[in-house]
Amino acid sequence: TRDDLNCGGCGQACPPDATCQASACEVPGTVIVTEFMPDPAEVPDSDGEYIELHNPGAGPVNLEGWTIGELADIQAGEGDFFVVEGDAVVPAGGYLVIARSLDRAVNGGLPGNLRARFSLRNGEDSIAVFNPLGEQVDLVEYDASFGWGRGVAAHLRPGAEATSAGNDGANAWCGAPGRYGAGSDTGSPGRAARACR
Repeated sequence: TRDDLNCGGCGQACPPDATCQASACEVPGTVIVTEFMPDPAEVPDSDGEYIELHNPGAGPVNLEGWTIGELADIQAGEGDFFVVEGDAVVPAGGYLVIARSLDRAVNGGLPGNLRARFSLRNGEDSIAVFNPLGEQVDLVEYDASFGWGRGVAAHLRPGAEATSAGNDGANAWCGAPGRYGAGSDTGSPGRAARACR
């Protein structure tokens, strides 16, 4: 359990820009949403939906205590969002795939890293990311113009700026062309985007 006023049980108080993680005070860092699959074709949404996060920084980011989900629900304090429990580290320059199921036999062959309860609407929706300090780190408000479709993930367009501002708006996104798993669903979960459909 995090205790920012007594981190590690030794009386150390974390500064305002840090939280207690793994018994040490850490500044939260930054991650951004770089891919999402709202409507898998090979498996039900409840098994195959995923969100990919990218760490553009020079150091690892531990997502323990971060809140991810639909913006309005996070603001309301109930509904479609989750808080990451336990260590979930996104390596420097790397990716982490949050999946509704980690079982490749039922999720369409998706290489997920973290299982969570969430739902992505097949229409207009938002994916918001808040750090443990309650600061909004990223927000993607998407609709059908972002390039996703039945069995097609949307990913950040190659060459787009990997920042919380660089992934704003449909022009920064496109449909992912490469297949993953053994079926027809396309995306590049856990990898940098290389092309658009």
